[in-house]
Amino acid sequence: MFRQTLAGAVAASMVALGSGPAAAQERGRTLELLGNMVRAQLVLMLRGAVEFTYESLSYDLHSGATATGVRIYPRLDWLGQDERCEIVIGRMALNGETLADSMSQVIEVTEVTVPPVCLEEEMRGTLGQLGYEGLAIDTAVLRLDYQLSSAAARLTLQAAMRDAVTLTASADFAYFGVEGLFEDDPRPTVLMSGVELSLTDAGLWSRVEPMVGGMVGSVDAIPDMVAGGVMQELTRGGQREISPAGQAFVDSLGAALGQFVAGKGRLTVRAAPQEPVWLNADVFDSPDALVEALAPVVSTEPHSAMRVLAPELLRAALSEADGLSEAERLAAGRALMSGIGAPRNRDAAMKLLVPLAAGSWNAEAAMILAEGLAAAGRMDAAYPYALVALAGGMPGAGALAGRIEGALDAADMLKAQSVILAAFPEDPDLAARRAEVIANATVEGLRKLAFDAYLGRSVPRSYPTAYLFATLAAAAGDQASANLRDDLDRMAAGRPELAAAFAEMAAEAVRIWTEDGLGAAMHARIAGQ
Repeated sequence: MFRQTLAGAVAASMVALGSGPAAAQERGRTLELLGNMVRAQLVLMLRGAVEFTYESLSYDLHSGATATGVRIYPRLDWLGQDERCEIVIGRMALNGETLADSMSQVIEVTEVTVPPVCLEEEMRGTLGQLGYEGLAIDTAVLRLDYQLSSAAARLTLQAAMRDAVTLTASADFAYFGVEGLFEDDPRPTVLMSGVELSLTDAGLWSRVEPMVGGMVGSVDAIPDMVAGGVMQELTRGGQREISPAGQAFVDSLGAALGQFVAGKGRLTVRAAPQEPVWLNADVFDSPDALVEALAPVVSTEPHSAMRVLAPELLRAALSEADGLSEAERLAAGRALMSGIGAPRNRDAAMKLLVPLAAGSWNAEAAMILAEGLAAAGRMDAAYPYALVALAGGMPGAGALAGRIEGALDAADMLKAQSVILAAFPEDPDLAARRAEVIANATVEGLRKLAFDAYLGRSVPRSYPTAYLFATLAAAAGDQASANLRDDLDRMAAGRPELAAAFAEMAAEAVRIWTEDGLGAAMHARIAGQ
């Protein structure tokens, strides 16, 4: 209700203010006022849930909210009458982006201090034994990326506890939803494709090691003890055979723990099942079922988000040395384009990836280029690679191509589609498939080519090609194709270049129908059925 009221106020204000320099200044003041209104409403709403103060708070309708000097005073059951819990956060930011087919949300906190009084007695005692006065978190960042179209999601968390441990975690979902969201008992519907969790020691182990060593005699015994205990759990006390996935998990766990106690300082658990797994009651029914479904492996390798590109590979990539394999070019190009694993340098990334995307039609390289160039605001350069990635079936390419199209002129969009279609290595300009579809003279063939060209499904997206074959299939009475043709007409409204391209395709459809004999063939086929 609040957002609807605000949207109405914005619309009414903009209409009333009109245009011109004075109106522009007034619009700026109005938007500032509306921003202040949103900020005030946000503060009051949050104070209804918890007591807090802050030094500064900025809010922008596009970039979100950022607060500094935040002090939170939660009411906790274990606090005495004269005790007060005060959690201090140096900086807190909440921002995100919502597009036509995707959304992202980021929550970030830095310089967080949680004094002992804010912790339950058991945790307070444990931390005290380890020499910690409460909790001190240098930074914590939680990010959710969600594809509205496919329901795919990625959740990442990175947190650093001062003088203790750094946690890096990620979970990838092929489908993430909530069943019964508006009912009393909502239930998550989760199809997991992978999860990864890494703990890097930053001082905690040096405090824990003497305690653990005193209990078990020597930390060198830990790997065998833990692996043996897990083996007992997975075999239900030796009553059943362990699965191959279970054996791999136990073996990797023992080896990784051995390296950790020897000084490696990191433990990472990765689960990447060959096929996505529905996380339902059956999977969580027993530890062995969970391990068999997810096939986790333990190592001391860094989390994939923290891997740094090998120096020799980066040097070879930057010097444009010959002899790099396709996999090496992809790895170096991805790191340079994203800035993860190497300092971001999009121009250097393009030198590595463009030959793969343009020369070999490598869909993965094209997707990296499209995402990186779009993030840099270079939509005209990103679009051709988005088309290659889309034709290659890369996840998310359709949403990315659609977002880029919204920022392009119709002329630039059509030119890119024409160039990519002509360069399609399997069938330039789809000449062979067009001839085959027309020769076969079936509604199904005409319709399929229309929709394939419209969606970029296994062929480069081409709206003119989609219009042509949708028009031909519609002429034979296919309602779905008629709807697609009409949708494309609506897309062309107010875009003369697109309308002209479709008018040319309409004329071509008449020629094919009358002069190439498609109309006669369709008439004979339908009459004979």
